[in-house]
Amino acid sequence: MPCECGLTIEQIAAKDVPYGVPYLILEDGDLPSDWSFSAAWEADFSSHHGIGLGPQRYFIRGAEQRLAEIAARVAPSDVIPQDKPEDMSAEDYAAYVAAVADGNVRQRDAFDAQCARDTTDARHLIAQMQAEIVQLEGAAA
Repeated sequence: MPCECGLTIEQIAAKDVPYGVPYLILEDGDLPSDWSFSAAWEADFSSHHGIGLGPQRYFIRGAEQRLAEIAARVAPSDVIPQDKPEDMSAEDYAAYVAAVADGNVRQRDAFDAQCARDTTDARHLIAQMQAEIVQLEGAAA
């Protein structure tokens, strides 16, 4: 069945199948047309397509990937002031160089702040999902 959620069927299975449970991905044509005895169906999981992560571990994995992407970001390059034009006064050129330097600082500060926000968001998500795992698995024990 097609899905409009932006996830592949493999991603949906990893997210929605409980942690540690193997799953199979079947084509519609592989299923019997008579569903009246579906509770009695059997499946061979010896060559399964994957093992479920469950939603919490799925989102932790995504947040960890996001942290790796954030760490790999490259800060914007500084703008280098052009050489002083002949018709520009030394005072105007000094103001121009100072403005370029100020713009570089603001650009780096904005980049650093965005990386810090994104890192904090990912770490909060990981902590929340880990707490849910403890709560769920503690309740199941």
